[in-house]
Amino acid sequence: MHQLVSVEAKRTFLDWFLNTFELQKKECAWLLTYLKSDDTLLEKVRFVDELIPNQKSIFMSTTCTSDISFKFNKKTFMTTDVERAFHDIRLHPEEYIYLKLTFKKAESSPEYAAVREVNPMEKYNTTSNSWYSLLAEMVLDEAIEKYQKEQLYQQIEMSLKQNDKESFLRLSKRWAKLNEGEA
Repeated sequence: MHQLVSVEAKRTFLDWFLNTFELQKKECAWLLTYLKSDDTLLEKVRFVDELIPNQKSIFMSTTCTSDISFKFNKKTFMTTDVERAFHDIRLHPEEYIYLKLTFKKAESSPEYAAVREVNPMEKYNTTSNSWYSLLAEMVLDEAIEKYQKEQLYQQIEMSLKQNDKESFLRLSKRWAKLNEGEA
């Protein structure tokens, strides 16, 4: 999967995550809420399976896991203080943030798979990551197809309203091709 995950997809995931799980530290929920409230910051967030040392990264756990609750790394600096991480993020909004969340059944969550990306510094493990990538690509492909159909349908509706026969016929052919496999 080479496409970047959209800001809206990340925001939707974080809404789902925050409504579904309780983080071990309440401050972590505040930090995620802060990230999702700012498009520029959220654009720099990458949900990953593996955190690489010396990268700006955050690890968070929910109450349904026994992992450490929070860890922030940046180069050689490491802290478990959420406020210090928040302060660094506010001071350096241009830096990428690699975020790993641990929660019950994270590896099989389609919501999480849809936003996870391969960390560019991670050595790609084809056995475990290929399944996640395939699942994420399937979810993404389905979302893209649905969006394309909605857009095409609106264009067809507009051509009908404008009494534009030529556009209607051209768009209807595209609609038929798009829906060929569903019959």
